[in-house]
Amino acid sequence: MATSTNPIMESLINHIVLPPRLPGRDDRNEKLENGLIDHFITASKAMRDITNDKLSENWDWVRRSLETAKVLNARGKLTKATLLSEFRSLQQNVYLILNIAEQNAALLIHCIEERVVFECMETSASAEDVLDAENALEWDFPGYAVDVPLSTFRQPDFLEELAVFLEQASTESIKRFAARTFKAGSLIIEARDSASCALISQMLMTLLEGNGRRIYPSILKKRVRDDVVWFNAEKPWRRNPLYLVLRVALQRQLYSMSDFGRTQYKFMRCLAMAQVLELSIHGVNLELLAFLKAKLCRRLAKLENDGDKESSALGAIHEQTFITLRPIFQKAIRRASEHIELEWVTFKQSNQRPVMPLPRRAADRDLDLTLPNSGVYLQRIMAEALRVPPRTHSRLSVDVSAAASRKIGNFGNRYIELSDMESSIELKNRPPSASITENESRCREVSKQINAYLNASKGAYSANSEERSIMLLSIMELWMSLDKCACVVYPLLREFHPLFTSEMLDVLQLSLFKDMCRLQKVQEYLQGRCRTAVHEHPLPSDPTRVKALLKDYPGLSRYMRNGVHGISLGSTTKRFHKTHYRMVMFPVDIDDLATPNVANLASKLLHTARSITASWVKVLREEIRQAIDSDTASRCQTYCLWAALLCRRTFFHQNDALLDPEALRCFIECSITLQDNLSNDPALAPAGLKNAIIRDLKAVYHMRHLLRESLLASPQSLLLAVGIVWPLPEGSEPRVSSTLIFDCPEKWWVYAKIVSSALMKEQTLSFHLFYGYLLIDGQPLGMLPADYRASTILKDLFGDVNLLTFPSSLPGSKFQLTNDQFGHTIHLGSRDGNVVVRACLGNTILEFIPSRVFHTGSNYDLPIPLLFDCVHR
Repeated sequence: MATSTNPIMESLINHIVLPPRLPGRDDRNEKLENGLIDHFITASKAMRDITNDKLSENWDWVRRSLETAKVLNARGKLTKATLLSEFRSLQQNVYLILNIAEQNAALLIHCIEERVVFECMETSASAEDVLDAENALEWDFPGYAVDVPLSTFRQPDFLEELAVFLEQASTESIKRFAARTFKAGSLIIEARDSASCALISQMLMTLLEGNGRRIYPSILKKRVRDDVVWFNAEKPWRRNPLYLVLRVALQRQLYSMSDFGRTQYKFMRCLAMAQVLELSIHGVNLELLAFLKAKLCRRLAKLENDGDKESSALGAIHEQTFITLRPIFQKAIRRASEHIELEWVTFKQSNQRPVMPLPRRAADRDLDLTLPNSGVYLQRIMAEALRVPPRTHSRLSVDVSAAASRKIGNFGNRYIELSDMESSIELKNRPPSASITENESRCREVSKQINAYLNASKGAYSANSEERSIMLLSIMELWMSLDKCACVVYPLLREFHPLFTSEMLDVLQLSLFKDMCRLQKVQEYLQGRCRTAVHEHPLPSDPTRVKALLKDYPGLSRYMRNGVHGISLGSTTKRFHKTHYRMVMFPVDIDDLATPNVANLASKLLHTARSITASWVKVLREEIRQAIDSDTASRCQTYCLWAALLCRRTFFHQNDALLDPEALRCFIECSITLQDNLSNDPALAPAGLKNAIIRDLKAVYHMRHLLRESLLASPQSLLLAVGIVWPLPEGSEPRVSSTLIFDCPEKWWVYAKIVSSALMKEQTLSFHLFYGYLLIDGQPLGMLPADYRASTILKDLFGDVNLLTFPSSLPGSKFQLTNDQFGHTIHLGSRDGNVVVRACLGNTILEFIPSRVFHTGSNYDLPIPLLFDCVHR
């Protein structure tokens, strides 16, 4: 019967009192957990205010522990920085409450004199145990306890490793400790059940015990109630483990600080429930409110009976506390009862159907709207809508110089030239001629080519190990050609060391197989050039005479080994080591071995990576559109730029097959995204991003002919891809273009005309094949002019977001927003100096009429409630 409810408050009450009717799905979230902690913090503050000085100080320690727990467990995760801060400032009587949800465990850390105590506990029973239990589960707390010397705990290395371990444990789920179940005869992970706490209770506590000792504190026996409710959801509803952790921590802390801890804890629980009851009177349904009130009343009745069983000292404190808190309890219960009664009376009254007299007919004056203020304005709009828009024809010539010179254009031209030089070096590696004159000319030519390449690449590949490796490989190939020709002209050079060794090139980082083959050829050549005959001048040339001479040499005689020699028959025509028998061959050639089809596996992996990164691009583009501040937009732009680079990299493999239409569309979308999110000069980008852009530029440049052929085969992919920044209204027909024209107006540009429709005029589309420039009617994606951005109409409609535009195809409008609104494309224009906003959906065009049109001063065309703070269609 309640008119409105607070979902967070309802969820909080569900976890506190476990009503009969529970949700059928998991409802854990950050707001709920903050609410649970605030639930106890508020109660601890109230308890502090009503107790004497000694107990008041204890409640201050409790409040401090709870506030620290809220900071430590923010967003359900533990962070290294927060942990280190709290560890270093750990005080006596303050408990650090760490809920490690991913491991189904919790840690209570507190300091006793010169030792730090770690208490571990499991936070949630398995679903099977909960469902099997006839009543509450009986648990002992803590499950395991260890204390560590304070001096050890204060060590920076100890704190660093402990904080890192807890941070990872709270953010990473480990399959080894996950719950398991049998399905189809096999053991699989059950994500709906509670995980094992062994990582904390066994591994971490054992490591801590190695730095300290195990202790056996007094055991807290507790009846733990839980439930498993599951209805049409991925995960069932379970009682939030943080609520159990907080209750155990409060009991442990209160029991350790005072003999009255048990009594104080029970009063705190009742006070907290009374506060929740009073706060939720108008925020939850009546059934839940009545159950919470009944639960509080039962607790108070039990608490009053417990006072009769206490000793004289405890009984006096019990009675005094009850007297102080009784007005608070009575007020909360009274207000809840009055609200329930009032809602019931209101419900009964509202269900009595009133019978009102109806007039026989409405007056004529009530059937017409005169619209003295807005009539002329609306008539003008209707007249404009009836006019047939003139047919316009787009020019074939489009000026692309401004687009080609911005951002990546100037930066990329240098690397395109270097790529051409490197490809030329790779293709022109020919053997030396037999003619000395031709070789001399070839030496001069290669020498100039080396100098030209070194000058061109100077500073281009700094801090880029991969591209610098390609540069060194290209230079070494040129040197190899130079050395071959020089050795023909001057044969004596073969007798001298070439200065370079093959091992010097082992450090090159090459990612392509063809480059590795090129490197292998250079290294084999260097090994051949460095291989020389043994030259020992004073020794005879006959091997037998050499051995006889060295036999009597004093410095080597002690190394001589005497063996038993015999005589064997040998061939008189050919020595054995000069025949084919000196080589032992394998049974089969390595190419004949059956190997796994790595190419297909790699191709599937690339397609998987492409689909994942493409989804990142779409999500991040939407994040950029919804960003309300420049920092968020800038950060999302950087992520989106990386996602587009990674997605384009999945196309860079040695395969000459044409791209299918879907892959080509994905590539063009990433190209447009890459260009849109390059907000600064790439030369000024961080080293990692700059290197990735260089690699991307060179790889796409090598693919340019493949891209052109793919686009010729699938021209519609271009029109589908541009929809990522140039949306169509929902329900409208796909764009139709003329035949694609390549190299128009400049090389590597693709030009197309978008055919006009009944509502839209003809437009031109220009796209740069590998830079990704996209121009509509010769204009790139851009910001709105200042006079449009200052319009209050746009601020009221779209807020303070970045509005990016293309030229509009709607007659009478100048700009079209790149992001649609609820399936409608938004077009902007002006009339009499005022901004005009139109929305298109299919063949329907809607124009926004400002509310100011319908009133002048105190004269209104429509009732005021229909004009302000509302929109009509």
